[in-house]
Amino acid sequence: MRCGGEALAAVREARHRLGLGPGDGYASAITFARSLGRAAEDLLHHERRLRQKEA
Repeated sequence: MRCGGEALAAVREARHRLGLGPGDGYASAITFARSLGRAAEDLLHHERRLRQKEA
């Protein structure tokens, strides 16, 4: 269940980042978009690991 716990942590982190919002200014918006991209990468990584375990 370790992978499931890591996936849940990645979901929580993504939701946290999303809740923070972009802040003020262009640089802040870029940083926010990058952090959401990293969160999405983490979630995809965990999805792939979970699918491999199912197979």
